[in-house]
Amino acid sequence: RPLAMESFLDDSGGMHRQFHHAVPLVPGVVSYFVFFIVPQGMFIDLDDPLETTMEDSVVQSLSVTSQKALYGAKCSFSVSIPAFLNETESRQVPSFEAHLYAAKVCDIEQPAFVSGQHALIWELKLLDVGIFSAADIDVLKFATKLHLRYLYPSPVMEDWIDLPRPLLFGVKDDDAAFADEWQLGIAERVSVATGNVDDHDWVMYTTIFSCLVGVIMMLRDISKVSLWDDV
Repeated sequence: RPLAMESFLDDSGGMHRQFHHAVPLVPGVVSYFVFFIVPQGMFIDLDDPLETTMEDSVVQSLSVTSQKALYGAKCSFSVSIPAFLNETESRQVPSFEAHLYAAKVCDIEQPAFVSGQHALIWELKLLDVGIFSAADIDVLKFATKLHLRYLYPSPVMEDWIDLPRPLLFGVKDDDAAFADEWQLGIAERVSVATGNVDDHDWVMYTTIFSCLVGVIMMLRDISKVSLWDDV
């Protein structure tokens, strides 16, 4: 059956935002897969990609494996969540393992105009599914930490990044798969501050000049303490 997974991006955080996800738990479903595209102008740091917003939850990093760009990368986390009382009834949210798969190792130092899109998949494995019955459906909440890149200067000192809507898949005990409603579209339009394109040349030449002055001063200071003259 279709699942209506909700995703939204924090307004706060500046260049570092949390992309929140609410995955509805369904009895019999043991694994969930959240597939989403990180657009040009954003990236995820595999050393710290996960944030959980559920009360008293504890996140523990299990491993981070980065291979050659051809093979991508994987990082794993264990999230422990105790039982808590809902406003209307007593429910439990299970602890789970979260595995993030990246199709390509992302270069976090690249500027936005030379970086590409990245395909990422969150695999969520429930650890204590036996506590659920038909009336125990609840929501699993977590957030992906997104970082914005510095965009190319603009005449209006502002630009926009379209963040695609994630897709949700699930696997039941009998290995039957189901998917979220496939309504591909944009989850958020993210406003990003940019530099003034009219200042581009002035900033570039000033930066180069300052760099050359710094190199000259460094070489002068090194020559004062060097032992080259004694050789």
